[in-house]
Amino acid sequence: MLHVIKDVEPRNQLEYQNQLMAVLKTSEVCMLLPRFLCFIVILNLLLCEEILNLVACWLNSGC
Repeated sequence: MLHVIKDVEPRNQLEYQNQLMAVLKTSEVCMLLPRFLCFIVILNLLLCEEILNLVACWLNSGC
């Protein structure tokens, strides 16, 4: 796409390329954010389950 911009709009090449890169970076962040949040939720659930297991163990048998 950068090469197309260079060929189609040589006078405004830098401006359009910067706009394109800004959009692509925003899209990349938008794609990664849900994965990161999902990872955090899963990690949180695993840690909560582990803590609950430790508390149950401690209450039941004095681990």
